[in-house]
Amino acid sequence: MVISMLMNYNIKKCSLFLAILLLSSCSGMKTNKSSSNAITPPISNFSSSFLPIEETYQKMEVMDNAVLATLYDNYKTPVLPSKGNQKILVIPVIINGYEQNATDEVLQQLDIAFFNKNESVAYESVSSYYHQSSYGKLTLTGKVTAWFNPNVTPQELMNHASETYEDGGLYWLLDQALEWYQTQYDDLLNFDQNQDGYVDSIYLIYSAPNYYNDATLSSFYWAFTYSHLLNKERGQQAGLKAMRYSWSSFDFLYQGYGKQKIDAHTYIHETGHLLGLYDYYDTGASNVSPMGLVDMMDYDIGDHSMYSKFALGWTTPYIIDKAGSITLNSSTLTGDFLIFKTNNMNETPFDEYIMMEFITPTGLNELDYLNGYQKYFDSYPIKGFETAGIRITYINSRAVDINNQFSDNLSKMIGVKFSNTPRGNVEGFLSNEGQYYILSTMIPKDCKFGNNGLSGASFHANSSHLFIENDTFDLQHESQYRDMLPHYNNQYDKPNAGFFKYIVTIKNMNDTSCTLEFQTY
Repeated sequence: MVISMLMNYNIKKCSLFLAILLLSSCSGMKTNKSSSNAITPPISNFSSSFLPIEETYQKMEVMDNAVLATLYDNYKTPVLPSKGNQKILVIPVIINGYEQNATDEVLQQLDIAFFNKNESVAYESVSSYYHQSSYGKLTLTGKVTAWFNPNVTPQELMNHASETYEDGGLYWLLDQALEWYQTQYDDLLNFDQNQDGYVDSIYLIYSAPNYYNDATLSSFYWAFTYSHLLNKERGQQAGLKAMRYSWSSFDFLYQGYGKQKIDAHTYIHETGHLLGLYDYYDTGASNVSPMGLVDMMDYDIGDHSMYSKFALGWTTPYIIDKAGSITLNSSTLTGDFLIFKTNNMNETPFDEYIMMEFITPTGLNELDYLNGYQKYFDSYPIKGFETAGIRITYINSRAVDINNQFSDNLSKMIGVKFSNTPRGNVEGFLSNEGQYYILSTMIPKDCKFGNNGLSGASFHANSSHLFIENDTFDLQHESQYRDMLPHYNNQYDKPNAGFFKYIVTIKNMNDTSCTLEFQTY
Protein backbone atom coordinates (compact mmCIF):
# COMPACT_ATOMS: atom_id res chain seq x y z
CA MET A 1 0.00 0.00 0.00
CA VAL A 2 1.33 3.43 -0.96
CA ILE A 3 0.02 6.47 0.89
CA SER A 4 -0.05 9.55 -1.31
CA MET A 5 -0.04 12.91 0.43
CA LEU A 6 0.06 14.40 -3.06
CA MET A 7 -3.34 12.91 -3.81
CA ASN A 8 -4.91 13.96 -0.52
CA TYR A 9 -3.42 17.41 -0.10
CA ASN A 10 -2.80 18.85 -3.55
CA ILE A 11 -2.71 22.55 -4.04
CA LYS A 12 -6.02 23.75 -5.41
CA LYS A 13 -4.75 26.58 -7.57
CA CYS A 14 -1.41 25.27 -8.74
CA SER A 15 -0.37 23.20 -11.75
CA LEU A 16 0.68 19.60 -11.21
CA PHE A 17 4.39 20.15 -11.64
CA LEU A 18 4.39 22.89 -9.01
CA ALA A 19 2.51 20.63 -6.61
CA ILE A 20 5.28 18.08 -7.06
CA LEU A 21 7.85 20.82 -6.44
CA LEU A 22 6.28 21.86 -3.16
CA LEU A 23 4.88 18.71 -1.54
CA SER A 24 6.80 15.65 -0.49
CA SER A 25 5.53 12.77 1.56
CA CYS A 26 7.21 9.95 3.44
CA SER A 27 4.89 7.05 2.81
CA GLY A 28 7.07 4.43 1.20
CA MET A 29 5.76 1.06 0.19
CA LYS A 30 4.09 -1.33 2.62
CA THR A 31 4.80 -5.01 2.12
CA ASN A 32 2.58 -7.83 3.29
CA LYS A 33 4.94 -10.42 4.69
CA SER A 34 5.88 -10.16 8.35
CA SER A 35 8.90 -11.33 10.29
CA SER A 36 11.16 -10.07 13.04
CA ASN A 37 14.67 -8.76 12.53
CA ALA A 38 17.40 -8.36 15.12
CA ILE A 39 20.07 -5.73 14.65
CA THR A 40 23.59 -7.06 14.31
CA PRO A 41 26.59 -4.84 14.93
CA PRO A 42 27.63 -2.90 11.80
CA ILE A 43 30.72 -4.05 9.96
CA SER A 44 33.62 -1.56 10.06
CA ASN A 45 34.11 0.68 7.05
CA PHE A 46 36.61 -0.44 4.42
CA SER A 47 39.98 1.04 5.27
CA SER A 48 41.85 0.49 2.01
CA SER A 49 43.31 3.58 0.36
CA PHE A 50 41.35 4.93 -2.60
CA LEU A 51 42.76 4.90 -6.10
CA PRO A 52 43.35 8.15 -8.01
CA ILE A 53 41.03 8.94 -10.89
CA GLU A 54 42.69 8.79 -14.33
CA GLU A 55 43.26 12.22 -15.83
CA THR A 56 41.56 11.17 -19.08
CA TYR A 57 38.27 12.65 -17.87
CA GLN A 58 37.51 15.92 -16.12
CA LYS A 59 34.94 16.81 -13.50
CA MET A 60 32.07 19.04 -14.54
CA GLU A 61 32.60 22.68 -13.60
CA VAL A 62 29.38 23.62 -11.85
CA MET A 63 28.39 27.00 -10.46
CA ASP A 64 28.06 27.09 -6.65
CA ASN A 65 24.37 28.03 -6.89
CA ALA A 66 23.47 25.19 -9.32
CA VAL A 67 21.52 23.45 -6.55
CA LEU A 68 17.88 22.70 -5.78
CA ALA A 69 17.65 25.60 -3.32
CA THR A 70 18.13 28.03 -6.23
CA LEU A 71 15.08 26.63 -8.03
CA TYR A 72 12.94 27.05 -4.93
CA ASP A 73 14.29 30.56 -4.39
CA ASN A 74 13.32 31.42 -7.96
CA TYR A 75 9.79 30.26 -7.17
CA LYS A 76 9.76 32.32 -3.93
CA THR A 77 9.39 29.24 -1.69
CA PRO A 78 12.87 28.94 -0.15
CA VAL A 79 14.05 25.66 1.35
CA LEU A 80 16.75 24.82 3.86
CA PRO A 81 20.12 25.58 2.19
CA SER A 82 22.13 22.42 1.54
CA LYS A 83 25.64 23.68 2.31
CA GLY A 84 27.34 25.29 5.27
CA ASN A 85 26.11 25.54 8.86
CA GLN A 86 22.31 25.38 8.90
CA LYS A 87 19.66 25.15 11.61
CA ILE A 88 16.38 23.26 12.07
CA LEU A 89 13.77 24.44 14.57
CA VAL A 90 11.98 21.37 15.98
CA ILE A 91 8.68 22.21 17.71
CA PRO A 92 6.85 19.30 19.40
CA VAL A 93 3.07 19.90 19.34
CA ILE A 94 0.47 18.55 21.76
CA ILE A 95 -2.69 17.24 20.08
CA ASN A 96 -5.65 17.07 22.47
CA GLY A 97 -6.53 13.49 23.30
CA TYR A 98 -2.87 12.46 23.05
CA GLU A 99 -1.41 14.54 25.87
CA GLN A 100 -0.01 11.41 27.54
CA ASN A 101 2.66 11.19 24.85
CA ALA A 102 3.94 14.73 25.45
CA THR A 103 6.64 13.76 27.93
CA ASP A 104 10.09 15.03 28.84
CA GLU A 105 11.46 11.64 27.82
CA VAL A 106 10.17 12.10 24.25
CA LEU A 107 11.76 15.56 24.14
CA GLN A 108 15.09 14.06 25.14
CA GLN A 109 14.76 11.31 22.53
CA LEU A 110 13.94 13.85 19.82
CA ASP A 111 17.00 15.91 20.74
CA ILE A 112 19.14 12.78 20.43
CA ALA A 113 17.48 11.72 17.15
CA PHE A 114 17.98 15.12 15.54
CA PHE A 115 21.14 16.63 16.94
CA ASN A 116 22.96 14.64 19.61
CA LYS A 117 23.60 11.09 18.52
CA ASN A 118 24.68 8.68 21.26
CA GLU A 119 24.67 4.93 21.89
CA SER A 120 20.86 4.90 22.12
CA VAL A 121 20.56 5.67 18.38
CA ALA A 122 20.35 2.58 16.19
CA TYR A 123 21.54 4.20 12.95
CA GLU A 124 22.39 7.91 12.73
CA SER A 125 20.93 11.15 14.01
CA VAL A 126 19.67 13.65 11.45
CA SER A 127 22.75 15.79 12.04
CA SER A 128 25.34 12.98 11.88
CA TYR A 129 23.71 11.48 8.79
CA TYR A 130 23.83 14.70 6.77
CA HIS A 131 27.35 15.55 7.84
CA GLN A 132 28.50 12.17 6.47
CA SER A 133 26.30 12.15 3.39
CA SER A 134 27.45 15.64 2.36
CA TYR A 135 31.16 14.82 2.88
CA GLY A 136 31.24 17.51 5.55
CA LYS A 137 29.65 20.18 3.38
CA LEU A 138 26.46 20.42 5.49
CA THR A 139 26.40 20.80 9.27
CA LEU A 140 22.94 20.74 10.85
CA THR A 141 22.30 22.04 14.34
CA GLY A 142 19.15 23.32 15.97
CA LYS A 143 16.83 23.12 18.91
CA VAL A 144 14.05 20.90 20.18
CA THR A 145 11.68 23.21 22.06
CA ALA A 146 9.37 22.46 24.95
CA TRP A 147 5.94 21.05 24.02
CA PHE A 148 3.72 23.65 22.35
CA ASN A 149 0.02 23.28 23.18
CA PRO A 150 -2.34 24.90 20.63
CA ASN A 151 -5.31 23.27 22.45
CA VAL A 152 -6.81 21.52 19.43
CA THR A 153 -8.09 18.03 18.70
CA PRO A 154 -7.32 16.42 15.33
CA GLN A 155 -10.69 17.59 13.97
CA GLU A 156 -10.31 21.09 15.39
CA LEU A 157 -6.94 21.42 13.69
CA MET A 158 -8.58 20.51 10.37
CA ASN A 159 -11.16 23.24 11.00
CA HIS A 160 -8.34 25.79 10.78
CA ALA A 161 -7.56 24.85 7.18
CA SER A 162 -7.18 27.84 4.88
CA GLU A 163 -9.83 28.62 2.27
CA THR A 164 -7.28 28.63 -0.53
CA TYR A 165 -5.20 25.55 0.19
CA GLU A 166 -5.94 22.12 1.62
CA ASP A 167 -3.30 22.49 4.30
CA GLY A 168 -5.15 20.65 7.07
CA GLY A 169 -4.77 23.61 9.40
CA LEU A 170 -0.99 23.49 9.42
CA TYR A 171 -0.52 27.04 8.12
CA TRP A 172 -2.50 28.28 11.12
CA LEU A 173 -0.55 25.95 13.41
CA LEU A 174 2.81 27.18 12.08
CA ASP A 175 1.81 30.80 12.64
CA GLN A 176 0.63 30.00 16.17
CA ALA A 177 3.78 28.02 16.93
CA LEU A 178 6.08 30.88 15.91
CA GLU A 179 4.07 33.35 17.98
CA TRP A 180 4.36 31.01 20.97
CA TYR A 181 8.08 30.47 20.36
CA GLN A 182 8.80 34.18 20.58
CA THR A 183 7.09 34.35 23.98
CA GLN A 184 9.32 31.54 25.29
CA TYR A 185 12.67 32.14 23.55
CA ASP A 186 14.60 35.14 22.28
CA ASP A 187 16.69 33.58 19.50
CA LEU A 188 14.34 33.18 16.53
CA LEU A 189 16.60 35.32 14.34
CA ASN A 190 19.24 32.59 14.63
CA PHE A 191 16.97 30.34 12.55
CA ASP A 192 17.04 32.70 9.57
CA GLN A 193 20.63 32.11 8.55
CA ASN A 194 20.23 33.62 5.08
CA GLN A 195 18.20 36.60 6.36
CA ASP A 196 15.42 36.23 3.82
CA GLY A 197 12.60 36.86 6.30
CA TYR A 198 11.65 33.18 6.69
CA VAL A 199 12.63 30.64 9.31
CA ASP A 200 14.92 28.37 7.30
CA SER A 201 13.11 25.17 8.34
CA ILE A 202 10.57 24.12 10.94
CA TYR A 203 9.92 20.53 11.96
CA LEU A 204 6.57 19.98 13.75
CA ILE A 205 6.43 16.74 15.77
CA TYR A 206 2.88 15.91 16.88
CA SER A 207 2.00 13.93 20.02
CA ALA A 208 -0.59 11.75 18.27
CA PRO A 209 0.60 8.47 16.75
CA ASN A 210 0.77 8.24 12.99
CA TYR A 211 -2.49 7.04 11.45
CA TYR A 212 -1.02 3.65 10.61
CA ASN A 213 -0.84 3.01 14.38
CA ASP A 214 -4.22 4.61 15.19
CA ALA A 215 -7.14 3.79 12.90
CA THR A 216 -9.20 6.71 14.28
CA LEU A 217 -6.87 9.22 12.66
CA SER A 218 -6.88 10.30 9.02
CA SER A 219 -3.93 9.88 6.65
CA PHE A 220 -3.06 13.51 7.39
CA TYR A 221 -1.36 12.10 10.49
CA TRP A 222 1.61 10.75 8.60
CA ALA A 223 4.95 12.33 7.65
CA PHE A 224 5.26 14.93 4.92
CA THR A 225 6.98 18.17 3.99
CA TYR A 226 5.46 21.23 2.40
CA SER A 227 5.76 25.00 1.98
CA HIS A 228 3.63 27.71 3.63
CA LEU A 229 2.09 29.08 0.42
CA LEU A 230 -0.06 31.63 2.21
CA ASN A 231 3.11 33.33 3.40
CA LYS A 232 4.36 33.31 -0.19
CA GLU A 233 1.17 35.13 -1.23
CA ARG A 234 1.47 37.60 1.64
CA GLY A 235 4.97 38.62 0.55
CA GLN A 236 7.31 40.47 2.86
CA GLN A 237 5.90 40.90 6.36
CA ALA A 238 7.13 42.25 9.66
CA GLY A 239 8.90 39.58 11.70
CA LEU A 240 10.08 36.12 10.70
CA LYS A 241 7.54 33.82 9.06
CA ALA A 242 7.31 30.12 8.32
CA MET A 243 7.96 28.69 4.85
CA ARG A 244 9.47 25.18 4.54
CA TYR A 245 8.25 22.74 7.17
CA SER A 246 7.88 19.04 7.98
CA TRP A 247 5.12 17.27 9.92
CA SER A 248 5.68 13.88 11.58
CA SER A 249 4.58 11.87 14.59
CA PHE A 250 6.73 11.34 17.66
CA ASP A 251 6.21 7.59 17.21
CA PHE A 252 8.46 7.41 14.18
CA LEU A 253 11.18 7.30 16.83
CA TYR A 254 10.12 3.71 17.47
CA GLN A 255 9.69 2.52 13.88
CA GLY A 256 12.29 0.47 12.01
CA TYR A 257 15.19 -0.18 14.37
CA GLY A 258 13.26 1.79 17.00
CA LYS A 259 11.87 -1.37 18.53
CA GLN A 260 15.21 -1.65 20.30
CA LYS A 261 16.76 1.80 20.01
CA ILE A 262 15.84 5.29 18.79
CA ASP A 263 15.37 5.42 15.01
CA ALA A 264 15.65 8.64 12.99
CA HIS A 265 15.11 7.25 9.45
CA THR A 266 11.79 9.04 8.87
CA TYR A 267 13.15 12.35 10.15
CA ILE A 268 16.25 11.94 7.95
CA HIS A 269 14.02 11.31 4.92
CA GLU A 270 11.85 14.35 5.62
CA THR A 271 14.93 16.51 6.16
CA GLY A 272 15.84 15.55 2.59
CA HIS A 273 12.57 17.23 1.61
CA LEU A 274 13.39 20.26 3.75
CA LEU A 275 16.49 20.55 1.55
CA GLY A 276 14.31 20.32 -1.57
CA LEU A 277 14.72 16.67 -2.59
CA TYR A 278 11.82 14.76 -4.14
CA ASP A 279 10.42 11.32 -3.32
CA TYR A 280 11.88 8.58 -5.50
CA TYR A 281 9.01 6.15 -4.98
CA ASP A 282 5.63 6.27 -6.70
CA THR A 283 3.35 8.42 -4.54
CA GLY A 284 0.36 7.33 -6.63
CA ALA A 285 -1.36 3.98 -6.97
CA SER A 286 0.48 2.25 -9.82
CA ASN A 287 3.26 0.79 -7.62
CA VAL A 288 6.03 1.36 -10.15
CA SER A 289 9.34 1.47 -8.30
CA PRO A 290 11.87 3.34 -10.45
CA MET A 291 14.71 3.18 -7.90
CA GLY A 292 13.82 -0.26 -6.57
CA LEU A 293 13.28 0.96 -2.97
CA VAL A 294 17.03 1.34 -2.29
CA ASP A 295 17.53 5.02 -1.51
CA MET A 296 16.93 7.33 1.43
CA MET A 297 14.33 9.19 -0.65
CA ASP A 298 12.66 5.91 -1.63
CA TYR A 299 12.18 3.40 1.21
CA ASP A 300 14.37 5.40 3.65
CA ILE A 301 17.27 3.01 3.02
CA GLY A 302 20.96 3.92 3.25
CA ASP A 303 22.69 6.92 1.75
CA HIS A 304 21.39 9.43 -0.76
CA SER A 305 21.99 8.69 -4.44
CA MET A 306 24.68 10.60 -6.30
CA TYR A 307 21.97 12.43 -8.23
CA SER A 308 20.62 13.79 -4.92
CA LYS A 309 24.11 14.79 -3.81
CA PHE A 310 24.77 16.45 -7.17
CA ALA A 311 21.50 18.39 -6.91
CA LEU A 312 22.41 19.50 -3.36
CA GLY A 313 25.89 20.67 -4.35
CA TRP A 314 27.89 18.07 -2.39
CA THR A 315 29.77 16.54 -5.32
CA THR A 316 30.15 16.82 -9.09
CA PRO A 317 30.47 14.13 -11.77
CA TYR A 318 33.24 13.08 -14.09
CA ILE A 319 32.17 13.69 -17.69
CA ILE A 320 32.61 10.82 -20.14
CA ASP A 321 33.07 12.37 -23.57
CA LYS A 322 35.34 9.89 -25.41
CA ALA A 323 36.67 6.35 -25.37
CA GLY A 324 38.96 5.46 -22.47
CA SER A 325 38.79 4.14 -18.93
CA ILE A 326 38.23 5.46 -15.42
CA THR A 327 38.43 4.08 -11.89
CA LEU A 328 35.65 4.99 -9.49
CA ASN A 329 35.98 4.68 -5.73
CA SER A 330 33.00 4.00 -3.46
CA SER A 331 30.44 6.70 -4.15
CA THR A 332 29.07 6.80 -0.60
CA LEU A 333 32.56 7.21 0.88
CA THR A 334 34.16 9.56 -1.68
CA GLY A 335 31.51 11.17 -3.90
CA ASP A 336 32.86 9.61 -7.12
CA PHE A 337 30.39 9.17 -9.98
CA LEU A 338 30.16 9.84 -13.69
CA ILE A 339 27.71 10.94 -16.35
CA PHE A 340 27.91 10.79 -20.14
CA LYS A 341 28.18 14.02 -22.07
CA THR A 342 25.31 14.97 -24.37
CA ASN A 343 25.38 17.45 -27.27
CA ASN A 344 23.82 20.30 -25.31
CA MET A 345 24.54 19.60 -21.64
CA ASN A 346 23.76 22.66 -19.49
CA GLU A 347 26.43 22.05 -16.81
CA THR A 348 23.89 21.71 -13.98
CA PRO A 349 22.24 18.74 -12.26
CA PHE A 350 18.99 19.78 -13.95
CA ASP A 351 19.40 18.05 -17.26
CA GLU A 352 19.04 14.63 -18.89
CA TYR A 353 21.85 12.10 -18.63
CA ILE A 354 22.89 8.53 -17.82
CA MET A 355 24.72 8.23 -14.49
CA MET A 356 26.98 5.53 -13.05
CA GLU A 357 28.09 5.18 -9.42
CA PHE A 358 30.06 2.48 -7.59
CA ILE A 359 27.75 1.28 -4.79
CA THR A 360 29.29 -0.38 -1.71
CA PRO A 361 27.65 -1.67 1.50
CA THR A 362 29.76 0.70 3.60
CA GLY A 363 29.36 3.97 5.48
CA LEU A 364 25.76 5.12 5.62
CA ASN A 365 24.72 2.10 3.53
CA GLU A 366 26.15 -0.54 5.82
CA LEU A 367 23.46 -1.16 8.44
CA ASP A 368 20.44 -0.95 6.12
CA TYR A 369 22.00 -2.79 3.18
CA LEU A 370 23.23 -5.73 5.24
CA ASN A 371 20.57 -6.03 7.98
CA GLY A 372 17.49 -4.75 6.18
CA TYR A 373 15.26 -1.88 7.27
CA GLN A 374 11.85 -2.95 8.60
CA LYS A 375 9.89 0.22 8.01
CA TYR A 376 6.56 -1.16 9.24
CA PHE A 377 5.96 -3.48 12.17
CA ASP A 378 4.12 -6.01 9.99
CA SER A 379 6.48 -5.89 7.02
CA TYR A 380 9.64 -7.84 6.33
CA PRO A 381 13.02 -6.04 6.34
CA ILE A 382 14.12 -4.51 3.04
CA LYS A 383 17.83 -4.89 2.38
CA GLY A 384 19.95 -2.85 0.02
CA PHE A 385 22.87 -3.99 -2.10
CA GLU A 386 24.75 -6.54 0.00
CA THR A 387 27.72 -6.65 -2.37
CA ALA A 388 29.40 -3.92 -4.39
CA GLY A 389 28.67 -3.04 -8.00
CA ILE A 390 27.89 -0.31 -10.49
CA ARG A 391 24.39 1.19 -10.38
CA ILE A 392 23.30 2.70 -13.68
CA THR A 393 20.56 5.32 -13.54
CA TYR A 394 18.73 7.26 -16.22
CA ILE A 395 18.14 10.83 -14.99
CA ASN A 396 15.57 13.18 -16.53
CA SER A 397 15.93 16.16 -14.22
CA ARG A 398 15.18 18.92 -16.71
CA ALA A 399 13.80 22.06 -15.11
CA VAL A 400 11.05 24.41 -16.22
CA ASP A 401 10.44 28.14 -15.99
CA ILE A 402 7.39 29.96 -14.65
CA ASN A 403 5.53 29.20 -17.91
CA ASN A 404 6.16 25.44 -17.50
CA GLN A 405 8.59 25.49 -20.43
CA PHE A 406 11.91 23.67 -20.28
CA SER A 407 14.82 25.96 -19.52
CA ASP A 408 18.61 25.61 -19.36
CA ASN A 409 18.89 29.05 -17.74
CA LEU A 410 19.51 28.54 -14.01
CA SER A 411 18.12 31.98 -13.14
CA LYS A 412 14.75 31.03 -14.70
CA MET A 413 14.40 27.46 -13.39
CA ILE A 414 11.63 27.12 -10.79
CA GLY A 415 11.32 23.34 -10.48
CA VAL A 416 12.13 19.94 -11.94
CA LYS A 417 9.47 18.85 -14.42
CA PHE A 418 9.22 15.13 -13.68
CA SER A 419 8.82 12.98 -10.58
CA ASN A 420 8.98 9.24 -9.94
CA THR A 421 5.19 9.02 -9.97
CA PRO A 422 3.83 8.22 -13.45
CA ARG A 423 0.81 10.06 -14.74
CA GLY A 424 -2.02 7.93 -16.05
CA ASN A 425 -2.21 4.14 -15.89
CA VAL A 426 0.82 1.91 -16.03
CA GLU A 427 -0.06 0.28 -19.34
CA GLY A 428 -0.24 3.61 -21.11
CA PHE A 429 2.85 4.67 -19.25
CA LEU A 430 4.79 1.71 -20.66
CA SER A 431 3.18 1.26 -24.06
CA ASN A 432 5.12 1.68 -27.29
CA GLU A 433 2.59 4.31 -28.33
CA GLY A 434 3.93 6.84 -25.87
CA GLN A 435 6.93 7.84 -23.85
CA TYR A 436 7.56 7.66 -20.15
CA TYR A 437 8.78 10.55 -18.07
CA ILE A 438 10.42 9.68 -14.77
CA LEU A 439 12.93 11.70 -12.78
CA SER A 440 15.30 8.92 -11.68
CA THR A 441 15.17 5.34 -13.03
CA MET A 442 17.58 2.58 -12.12
CA ILE A 443 18.56 0.45 -15.13
CA PRO A 444 19.04 -3.00 -13.56
CA LYS A 445 21.33 -5.61 -15.07
CA ASP A 446 19.45 -8.15 -17.19
CA CYS A 447 16.30 -6.04 -16.91
CA LYS A 448 13.17 -7.26 -18.60
CA PHE A 449 9.46 -6.73 -18.06
CA GLY A 450 8.72 -7.77 -14.49
CA ASN A 451 12.33 -7.25 -13.43
CA ASN A 452 12.69 -3.49 -13.45
CA GLY A 453 11.16 -0.52 -11.67
CA LEU A 454 8.82 0.38 -14.54
CA SER A 455 6.99 -2.93 -14.65
CA GLY A 456 3.88 -1.85 -12.75
CA ALA A 457 4.60 -4.13 -9.79
CA SER A 458 6.70 -3.51 -6.70
CA PHE A 459 10.36 -3.92 -7.68
CA HIS A 460 13.00 -4.42 -4.99
CA ALA A 461 16.51 -3.92 -6.35
CA ASN A 462 19.29 -6.12 -4.99
CA SER A 463 22.91 -6.94 -5.74
CA SER A 464 21.98 -9.02 -8.79
CA HIS A 465 20.80 -5.80 -10.46
CA LEU A 466 24.20 -4.10 -10.17
CA PHE A 467 26.81 -4.41 -12.92
CA ILE A 468 29.96 -6.23 -11.82
CA GLU A 469 33.29 -7.28 -13.30
CA ASN A 470 33.09 -8.38 -16.97
CA ASP A 471 29.51 -7.10 -17.38
CA THR A 472 28.76 -4.78 -20.30
CA PHE A 473 26.19 -2.09 -20.93
CA ASP A 474 25.16 -0.45 -24.18
CA LEU A 475 22.08 0.80 -26.01
CA GLN A 476 22.75 -0.67 -29.44
CA HIS A 477 19.93 -2.03 -31.55
CA GLU A 478 19.59 -5.41 -29.80
CA SER A 479 20.13 -4.11 -26.28
CA GLN A 480 17.51 -5.05 -23.69
CA TYR A 481 18.17 -1.76 -21.92
CA ARG A 482 16.70 0.42 -24.68
CA ASP A 483 13.23 0.09 -23.16
CA MET A 484 14.44 2.03 -20.12
CA LEU A 485 14.77 5.25 -22.12
CA PRO A 486 11.75 7.35 -23.17
CA HIS A 487 12.00 6.62 -26.90
CA TYR A 488 12.81 2.92 -26.38
CA ASN A 489 16.13 3.38 -28.15
CA ASN A 490 19.43 5.16 -27.51
CA GLN A 491 18.06 8.66 -28.18
CA TYR A 492 17.89 11.23 -25.40
CA ASP A 493 14.54 12.96 -25.00
CA LYS A 494 15.91 16.50 -24.79
CA PRO A 495 15.86 18.03 -28.29
CA ASN A 496 19.26 17.91 -30.02
CA ALA A 497 20.90 16.12 -27.07
CA GLY A 498 21.90 13.27 -29.37
CA PHE A 499 22.33 9.55 -28.72
CA PHE A 500 24.10 7.31 -26.24
CA LYS A 501 26.94 5.76 -28.27
CA TYR A 502 29.08 3.92 -25.74
CA ILE A 503 29.80 0.30 -24.88
CA VAL A 504 30.72 0.15 -21.20
CA THR A 505 32.66 -2.79 -19.74
CA ILE A 506 33.19 -3.26 -16.02
CA LYS A 507 36.84 -4.11 -15.24
CA ASN A 508 38.97 -4.91 -12.18
CA MET A 509 36.36 -4.51 -9.43
CA ASN A 510 37.22 -4.94 -5.75
CA ASP A 511 35.65 -3.88 -2.45
CA THR A 512 36.70 -0.23 -2.73
CA SER A 513 37.08 0.62 -6.41
CA CYS A 514 35.98 -0.34 -9.89
CA THR A 515 37.47 0.39 -13.31
CA LEU A 516 35.15 1.04 -16.26
CA GLU A 517 36.20 0.98 -19.91
CA PHE A 518 34.38 2.93 -22.64
CA GLN A 519 34.27 2.22 -26.37
CA THR A 520 32.30 4.25 -28.88
CA TYR A 521 30.30 3.03 -31.87
